[in-house]
Amino acid sequence: MRLGIVYFSRVVGIPKTLRFYYEKEVLIPAAIGRETGYRFYDQLCFHRATSITALKRLDCSLDEVAGILG
Repeated sequence: MRLGIVYFSRVVGIPKTLRFYYEKEVLIPAAIGRETGYRFYDQLCFHRATSITALKRLDCSLDEVAGILG
């Protein structure tokens, strides 16, 4: 199952940072619409997003998060 960015951002609780995480290549969408550029996220993205959130709560920098998650 794939979720659009609006619903996915609400589910994972990081609505304003999804675009930033995408730009920094920390959280890449499962698919991007060719014509619309609309981003879609799947279950693997959900698990990665929850890991990012947990690491950020532990005061890890985004560079540290990227290094931990690979």
